Amino acid sequence: MICMLPILIATFLPKTMVAQVNTLFVKQGTTLAEIMRKWTKNPRGITLLQRMGMGFIFHILVMVTASLTEMRRLGVAKDHGVMVNGGRVPLSIFILLPQFVLMGVADAFLVVAQIEFFYDQAP
Repeated sequence: MICMLPILIATFLPKTMVAQVNTLFVKQGTTLAEIMRKWTKNPRGITLLQRMGMGFIFHILVMVTASLTEMRRLGVAKDHGVMVNGGRVPLSIFILLPQFVLMGVADAFLVVAQIEFFYDQAP
């Protein structure tokens, strides 16, 4: 157990940064999107439920992108005989970048709206 303490200590900072998504980033997001406010005449730009809906749509796009990426990865693995003999698939890890970017956008819509919704609706 003692040998794991350096890892625990080293990950405090990244975990603190991840925690900011649920606090600071939400507050930052509430002060932005002036264009949407003018266009929709809504003080939040779009409603919280509309933001959640956009998040769900982006999550669907994430899964479609991930499945297309996996089909490509499996095709390359099959073409190079990796499926039979094991080994590495000759693709760059950057092939995963689109799904991670879309996941960030999806979370920006869904998670932030969800937290704002709970703050707004809590007694």
